[in-house]
Amino acid sequence: ANPRFLYAGCYQGAITEFDRETKHERSVMEYPALGLSTSPELQKYRFNWSAPITTSPIDRDIIYHGGNHLFKSSDRGQTWAVISPDLTRNEIAHQGPGGAPITNEGAGGEVYNTIYYIAPSPRDTNTIWIGTDDGLVQVTRDGGRSWSNVTPKGLRPGFVNAIEISPFESGTAYVTYDGYKWSDWSPQIYKTTDFGRSWTKLVNGIREDDQVRVVRADPVRRDVLYAGTETGAYVSFSDGQHWESLQANLPVVPVTDLQIRDGDLVVSTEGRAFWIMDDITPLEQNAESVSASEAKLFNPRPAHLTTWGSTNARDAGENPPSGAIIYYHVATGTDSTKLKLEIVNVSGAVVRTYASKTKPGSPDHAIPGTAGMHRIVWDLRGAPLAAPKGLTFFGSTAGSIVGPGTYSVRLISSGRTLSAPLQVLEDPRSKLTATQVAEQVETMRTITDRASEIFRDATRLDDVRDQVKLIVAHAGDLPDSANVSSTGKRLEARLDSLSVELVQPMHTNGQDIIIFPNGVVDEWLYLARSVDGSFMPVTGGVKQRLADLQQQWQAMHSRMDDLLGAQISAFNSMLGGKAAVIVPKARGAD
Repeated sequence: ANPRFLYAGCYQGAITEFDRETKHERSVMEYPALGLSTSPELQKYRFNWSAPITTSPIDRDIIYHGGNHLFKSSDRGQTWAVISPDLTRNEIAHQGPGGAPITNEGAGGEVYNTIYYIAPSPRDTNTIWIGTDDGLVQVTRDGGRSWSNVTPKGLRPGFVNAIEISPFESGTAYVTYDGYKWSDWSPQIYKTTDFGRSWTKLVNGIREDDQVRVVRADPVRRDVLYAGTETGAYVSFSDGQHWESLQANLPVVPVTDLQIRDGDLVVSTEGRAFWIMDDITPLEQNAESVSASEAKLFNPRPAHLTTWGSTNARDAGENPPSGAIIYYHVATGTDSTKLKLEIVNVSGAVVRTYASKTKPGSPDHAIPGTAGMHRIVWDLRGAPLAAPKGLTFFGSTAGSIVGPGTYSVRLISSGRTLSAPLQVLEDPRSKLTATQVAEQVETMRTITDRASEIFRDATRLDDVRDQVKLIVAHAGDLPDSANVSSTGKRLEARLDSLSVELVQPMHTNGQDIIIFPNGVVDEWLYLARSVDGSFMPVTGGVKQRLADLQQQWQAMHSRMDDLLGAQISAFNSMLGGKAAVIVPKARGAD
């Protein structure tokens, strides 16, 4: 129940508790006898090299450890109770020295007739299933006071590799049986619905001689099962009546175990690697039944406001994408250039738009619009800022991170709109109050709105400057050409100077930032770095700097209004109607 303590096993029944805080390790063996070189038949308890250790899913303070008997502790291994008789076949003929006649080899890897798997019920602390390395399935329904041998009838020699208890029905369990140590490579999966009184074999669709290591039941969708075999992974949408490959990009490798955690399918392999299928919600939402002619938007699982991070270390694993994973299916015959996906907040405002065909210069990438199944990841941000291409900023031009709350995903395709709810949740490790979250979101909105405005205003200044420059170049064709030329050049210089103050065009790489003066927009983007994604209260320093930048912007905006207003009007009057500079409207202007 407390992740501070970890339990690890070794051969001969060694079991230790590790304290993550003190870094101390202590032995909590039930019966600390030195079994090395001792024949198993002479030992009080027999343990498999990989003797199972597990806790009750109902009462996590209960720890189970399997030898030839089942042991139980409720005090972190301080004391143990034997809650079963010998649950194995106890074949004395198979319990002698491991390596005779040349050498004993009595380290413990050859100990036989032991418990290999323990499966406590997730619904009843008194129900426990166990499987042995000599092929028995045993179950107790009264906490170990009595046990029943419920091994499927007629099995060839083998061992019970894993037991999965149904998350939906009492009495239903799935057993994977393995005979490879007896040169039997056949897949063997058995299901019971009556606590083992009867069994059904479920291997249709699994390749012959592809021995099965483990089966897991989906905890969300009834009848969906996942299997790990000697060569990879399978899925069944019919409670094991038929299996099909779930290999995708998983290498051909033995899958030794499977776990379903937080909507992910986690795979361990014989190569000591972990693979994760990020987000199996489409499988839990009948993805296999979607027809080619059907458009479908799957309900995304909740997304958390956190960044998983990445690493370039050669031996490091890959984290899942940060953000909301969204799956959609495009129907055949759809115009692949006209698909659109929108993220809408609770007020109905669109906070992000993706399209299968983007406009030239769009900061957003195009999403797939071809027929079939697709996945995109919304990074939980608003639209990227329309920053000039080719420039470098000491801050991000990505949109700001949204706040937690309820959103909708809209898929617009062939005149039809599909919608699905999406919950964006706060990082559970974050301790911000609702007021602090709102302040952070509002601060970021203020900063990104102002940065966007600065980029637009710089573009407007450059547009007007280019018009003035063109008029000056042809001033000889106009009345009072000398005055037009000199006035236009001064105006052109003022426009260019103010544009450079807003956005520094010489910042084309990381070194330019420390050589050429920052533009005003750099100051705003730098401030954003102190807020965006910090998941901490907005600091006093940020508030003070924001107030100063707002005041600075007002002064610069007055200069710009004068340039694009009174000074351009005066210049146009000088042209006497023979030419004119047209000032682009600011966004939202009448």
